[in-house]
Amino acid sequence: MNLFEKIVNTNNIINAYLDLVKTFDENSKSAKYRGLDGKCLNDFDFNSAEMVEEIETELKKFIPLTPALKLNIPKKSGGDRSIFIYSVKDRIKAQAIYRIIEPIVNNMLSDYLYSYRTSHPAHKAAKSVVKRYNKHYKNDFVFCADIKDYTDNINQNILKNKIKSLYFDEKTELLLNLFIKNKFFFDKSIIIPKKGLVQGVPIIAFFANLYLDDMDKEIGKKVSLYRRVGDDFILMDKNITKLNNLKTKICRQIENLDLHLSEKKTSIQKAEKKFIFLGYEFSDGTISINNKTTARAISRWKRKLDYKPIPTSKKLKKIKYYLYTDSDSIHHDFLQLLSSYRLVNNDKQIKKLSETFFKILTKYFFKKYSHKKQNQVKKILKSNNVPSLFKYYLNIKHGKKSITELSVSKKTNN
Repeated sequence: MNLFEKIVNTNNIINAYLDLVKTFDENSKSAKYRGLDGKCLNDFDFNSAEMVEEIETELKKFIPLTPALKLNIPKKSGGDRSIFIYSVKDRIKAQAIYRIIEPIVNNMLSDYLYSYRTSHPAHKAAKSVVKRYNKHYKNDFVFCADIKDYTDNINQNILKNKIKSLYFDEKTELLLNLFIKNKFFFDKSIIIPKKGLVQGVPIIAFFANLYLDDMDKEIGKKVSLYRRVGDDFILMDKNITKLNNLKTKICRQIENLDLHLSEKKTSIQKAEKKFIFLGYEFSDGTISINNKTTARAISRWKRKLDYKPIPTSKKLKKIKYYLYTDSDSIHHDFLQLLSSYRLVNNDKQIKKLSETFFKILTKYFFKKYSHKKQNQVKKILKSNNVPSLFKYYLNIKHGKKSITELSVSKKTNN
């Protein structure tokens, strides 16, 4: 059975459907997610066999995809970002293809690539950078770079040639081309992009991994440390001349692929000076959470704990919900933050961030902050087991508690 036959196999399509059901259920999207066809996953619950047969037929006949729906949504950091929503049926098609080709291609990809790969998760890239940094930051130089609008600028013809180099059967290539040539609907028009890819399904991440794979393999062997995560990459070495030469080589290869580096996010400098990679801020041996992330966290807490002139008894009832019961509770938010940035070693930053939370909590009760009022709040909430970001951080840092243990123990106590 060749790749194409494995992809269009009924059992594979059923498993792709079940994969999507699981993903949607985990993210509570089963009744909400709708593509341009207006259908959600729940609409297919009682007709899944019919839908699977329909998908199998469309794949075998290489029927073009329904145009994805483009939406602009506000970013937490300001401005807008574009997202693309595929029809449920096309998402199942994408999953059916991806679940067959991903294990095969994953073994071919560079060991220096850490994005959208179960074998090479992004946190391992961060861990290896931190390890190198802790040992050599006083002597190392670092080259950080970001590709400008990476996925939106991928050259479709170059990508097709790279897929050909994988020596898939012709029919599998035709299936992949459906996603390379996909259209999208925006502002009452159907748009056929001349370059770039319509994001929103795992196959696009696979394309983005493959597109720079040759560069990853070549550059990774020539420097002490090289890691790429999506459109971000970092090189670390004690020899600045080597890094400058590699920068020239990378720029040339990037341009040959019809891409460009972001000038604002590209630099070569001493590693002991401040630089940012994967949300971590590195500076003079200290590893912190970058300021944008902490600012967003503070903004979330302020919105959740906004002062309202209601009786203290009502506030106490609400605070119990905000601290632990809410699906996006303060307790959960603290653990998510520490889990995402578990390599941080800046005790002062986490302590200050924890103190900022207690100031927000004080304003929730009293509108204005003072040290005296904060002590009053601590007395009021003494029996409510208020989570402490700094205590969580210290427990995790010193191995007294894991993220999972903190999560379970707090749920048990509340």
